[in-house]
Amino acid sequence: MIITFEGIEGSGKSTQINRFKEALEKKQIDFICLREPGGTLLSEEIRNVLLNKDFEISSLAELFLFEASRCELVKKVISPAIRENKLVIIDRFTDSTIAYQGYGRGIPLKIINFMNNLATEGISIDRTYLLDAPVNLLEERNKNKIKDRIEREDGDFHKRIRDGFLKIARKNKERILKINALLNEDEIHQIILSDFLKIYGRKSTTR
Repeated sequence: MIITFEGIEGSGKSTQINRFKEALEKKQIDFICLREPGGTLLSEEIRNVLLNKDFEISSLAELFLFEASRCELVKKVISPAIRENKLVIIDRFTDSTIAYQGYGRGIPLKIINFMNNLATEGISIDRTYLLDAPVNLLEERNKNKIKDRIEREDGDFHKRIRDGFLKIARKNKERILKINALLNEDEIHQIILSDFLKIYGRKSTTR
């Protein structure tokens, strides 16, 4: 079972993933938690390149690097975990590539969808939690943060990404649960945990 967390910068993904992990540990649910890009030795090195603010990377090269990192992660970590019936939690996955490199950078979606399918070997996501709020309302959270290469992009870029995520959510209503990122941290956590336990319960009974 694969659960992904998505959202623009400052949406609170990291906080909610940590809360989610704590809840799973208390319930003794076996899981692994990963991030993209990252999760293997090679993928972490690719992450260092992608987020390095001193590098200028073309849009297409950026896409290839993200997909190379993903391919390694799927082959070496995600697919084996799925075979062992582990719950896999991922901080960003294919939706981020569509939002950032597609809607943000302007790479044709048919190219991105092809690359995503190639890198993931056809595995599917069971649930995505999309933390959403207007870009300008989340900028306050990032004002003191040391920003990486992608975070340093201008506001219009991040607005295109948010619009992209919303379009993805509308096309995948059964998979994606959009949550107001401006809600209280506890409220968001309870929404996610309650929703997950329903899905997990259904999956467990069908094994």
